[in-house]
Amino acid sequence: MKNEDLEKIITIASALEAETPKNPGYHSREKRRQIAEIVDSASLLKLKDLLADWTDVDGAEFDLACMLGLFAPTQAEWFKNKGVFWTNNTLGNLLYEILQTLTKAGILEFRDEPDLQYRWNQNWRLLD
Repeated sequence: MKNEDLEKIITIASALEAETPKNPGYHSREKRRQIAEIVDSASLLKLKDLLADWTDVDGAEFDLACMLGLFAPTQAEWFKNKGVFWTNNTLGNLLYEILQTLTKAGILEFRDEPDLQYRWNQNWRLLD
């Protein structure tokens, strides 16, 4: 995923949140079309597969970082970089903010029990 795509996702997700705060799963056809230009990319569809089930926040951040090409999706890479997800730092905070933005747009779901967890919102549709 290119930085421009990431910036577009954040911008569009923020607009979607402002547009439909009471129903984040439903958005205007034009906004969904704009997201479709980005979300249909292979990298974000990979995130859909990675977050098919509830995933703790640190695992979701790692999956996102792997999708963005920051880390290799291996257990060794996880252990080498787990501090990024468990401490207050620029990269970890950015990954968390991206997850929150995708949640506010209705693309991801979030729950805080039994732990802070994310998963792909299977009810979210790009286009009717």
